[in-house]
Amino acid sequence: MNIKKQYEKLKMDLFKIGIIAPGRLRTTYLRCGKSNCKCQRAKKQSDKHGPYVFWDRKIDDKLSSMSLKTLEAREIQKWIQNRKKFDQVVEKMKRLGQEIAVMTKSAKLKSG
Repeated sequence: MNIKKQYEKLKMDLFKIGIIAPGRLRTTYLRCGKSNCKCQRAKKQSDKHGPYVFWDRKIDDKLSSMSLKTLEAREIQKWIQNRKKFDQVVEKMKRLGQEIAVMTKSAKLKSG
């Protein structure tokens, strides 16, 4: 497959990706505020409350976290994976674009 066809295929791949979202998901276990709760003496994660899922991302260069329900977390995880695919495709497009530019420049020099 020639380089321009590869580039066109990558463009089509972008359209198939779907919703993209930044950030990452984080799962944690927490202690509550009750002094007599077993979580206050917890040595193992399983003795604390949770698991709780948080979506961490930057908004205006500040870290922002949002707690998620299980179904929300599954959906957002898909969108985060889509963003990773998007980033990979764009990186490939940049490399191919650079190759196309060099080939175009070389062709002009030879014909000029």
